Amino acid sequence: MSDENRINFRYVQSNEYRVATVTGVWGGPTPNSEVFASFFCELPQPLETEAYRLTPEGGIEADPLTRTRRDEGGAWIERRIEMGLLITPDRARIIGEWLISQADKVDKLREGARDGE
Repeated sequence: MSDENRINFRYVQSNEYRVATVTGVWGGPTPNSEVFASFFCELPQPLETEAYRLTPEGGIEADPLTRTRRDEGGAWIERRIEMGLLITPDRARIIGEWLISQADKVDKLREGARDGE
């Protein structure tokens, strides 16, 4: 292939790059005909405080004496929004198809691991 028929891509991570666990997504169409997606991670209601007994050597015992949670009435699961993405419909379809193909590959790897047990 000649160089005039070739293009190279270099992958560079931005300063804001990070890896995040995602357990769900919320969003939808925007007034500008794009897709907005807020990716979130679901977490149990966080602790507010913990108290531990000190050992004679100055360490901390493994089990807490007390644990308190914020009293917000009822059981809560926190949905921590990790990032929001604004995507064109065409790109959303391409990304969705790519994600499905990667999930299919993981499923096949899992099946192979189970068959080899």
